[in-house]
Amino acid sequence: MLSQGAHEIRNPVAVITGYVRMLTSERMGPTTEGQRKVLGEISTSAGRLAALADEMSLLSLYLAGNVTLTKARMDLASLVETETAKVAKVPERDILFTVIDHAGGATITGDATRLRAAINSLLYAQARELVTTEELSIALDRTTLDGHPAIRLTMGGGDRIKDLRKLPPSELAAFVEFRGGVGFTLSIARQIIQAHGGQILSKIELREDPKATPMNHGTVVFLPAA
Repeated sequence: MLSQGAHEIRNPVAVITGYVRMLTSERMGPTTEGQRKVLGEISTSAGRLAALADEMSLLSLYLAGNVTLTKARMDLASLVETETAKVAKVPERDILFTVIDHAGGATITGDATRLRAAINSLLYAQARELVTTEELSIALDRTTLDGHPAIRLTMGGGDRIKDLRKLPPSELAAFVEFRGGVGFTLSIARQIIQAHGGQILSKIELREDPKATPMNHGTVVFLPAA
């Protein structure tokens, strides 16, 4: 169903993009500065729709179990630090990213490319939802997962991270993956973490309106240690 939806989105997007290119190149006559600005906005929105179609296709592959992971040993702390520097700028905000490594060696076995994509998506989404601070802290700690050594990756505001790190899984909620402005990237991130034998949970605050999406104050990822 998702792959079919992606196909249905791509067709009209391709038509829109083609007409925008035609108008921008002025093959149908000169355009004004105002018109070019509008065409730029249309092109940006069409690009976002195309990206959503790609995300839908990728998610459908994960759900069908048709994604092969290429695993190797890696240092999760280094991967996280690299992604904090690459996270897209949160709209109209300058977020300070701080990595706190108490894992004493966060070696895991995984698909680096896919884990980078998952962590990038999680960092961006969590940074967008900071409400009491402009600092996003990411803490790595050693723990256990189903009785085996694991690395716990906790993401949250700098003013909350100390308490978030202490919360046991029983006090966390199911991962909130459906949030505005991030497409299907969080759904894909959850699939990637689970494909690595890990778990992902949320620290949420319920809204007064029961139909409203809960506010996510923290994200906790558990990955098996190598």
